Amino acid sequence: MTIYWAYQCASWLSRTLPSACAYWLGVRVADLFYWRDQEGRCAVLQNLRRIHEAQGRSITDRALQSMARATYRCFGKYLVDFFRLGDVNDVFRGAEVCIEHEDYLADCVARGRGVILVTGHFGNWELGGAVLAARGHEVHAVVLPYRSEKVERLFNHYRERRGIHTVPFGHAARDLVRYLQEGKMVALLADRDFSAHQHEATFFNRVTSMPRGPAWLAMKTGAPVLPAFMIRQPDDSFLLRFHAPLFPEALKTEDRIRDRICAGLEREIGEQPHQWFIFEDFWDNENGSRGHRHG
Repeated sequence: MTIYWAYQCASWLSRTLPSACAYWLGVRVADLFYWRDQEGRCAVLQNLRRIHEAQGRSITDRALQSMARATYRCFGKYLVDFFRLGDVNDVFRGAEVCIEHEDYLADCVARGRGVILVTGHFGNWELGGAVLAARGHEVHAVVLPYRSEKVERLFNHYRERRGIHTVPFGHAARDLVRYLQEGKMVALLADRDFSAHQHEATFFNRVTSMPRGPAWLAMKTGAPVLPAFMIRQPDDSFLLRFHAPLFPEALKTEDRIRDRICAGLEREIGEQPHQWFIFEDFWDNENGSRGHRHG
């Protein structure tokens, strides 16, 4: 079965089965991938170990393996949610969402300079954008092209149905500047640097490459950067948490903005490391241009 038809099958099952059954199936498939995907499993274990080391916490090999398995399981649920929530109206019918610090969002919107939303491959970032679109905000999200054009069309079809306007990576800068000048929102994943040039930053006490884009856009346009994270709760409801906005006129440099973005990512990933979906060795710069697994 090709990857396209595998996703089509997953889409049909996610939309057809009751949510509890769809989650159960998603978890079982994730368990299968966990045991078969030796390279990805080793990378997840390595990433989790380094996160714990940076926080000064010890963890046994058994606990580490349990957390890595939980990462795969959460990713399986993420895919179920992606396909199950078909359009804007489904977002609130099909997922229970609480919002923390919505006043931060209101403050950014009120300034009229647009909003740069930043998050990571964490929790359910796709649902976060859909929730904002369902609340009447125009969101333009930068997406990485897939290796398969058919898979790319399938995923972008679901995004557009939920009110997310997609902007292809690599051709985005001019459009994003224009959207911000028009007072709209742009959404960027800030935990992977897929650009041709490496931009070093310290992340969990180790040097790696992190994207320059959000900080560059903020300095270019004056738009605030708003870190936002959609966090899965133990009962499979969600918490959309906004961090305090980063205003370029206060921070003054790209490096300071990027350091604050990294700090926000470290805070959320450090609290829920099993919800961070990076299936390559994050601190191996040779893997910096590799895509995340559902691409």
